[in-house]
Amino acid sequence: MNCTFQKNNADAKRFIDASGGDSGNGGFPIWIVAVVSIAAVGGVFFFVQKNV
Repeated sequence: MNCTFQKNNADAKRFIDASGGDSGNGGFPIWIVAVVSIAAVGGVFFFVQKNV
């Protein structure tokens, strides 16, 4: 189980490094991506609920 966690953690680190992380060289900070995704999903869900 610990092995799996460490592997996932390494994958997450690699993803953040690949996306530029917080360094400002064109890569978005990962939390901005997360907030935008959640807002988009929430907005679509609300829109669909309203129109049904």
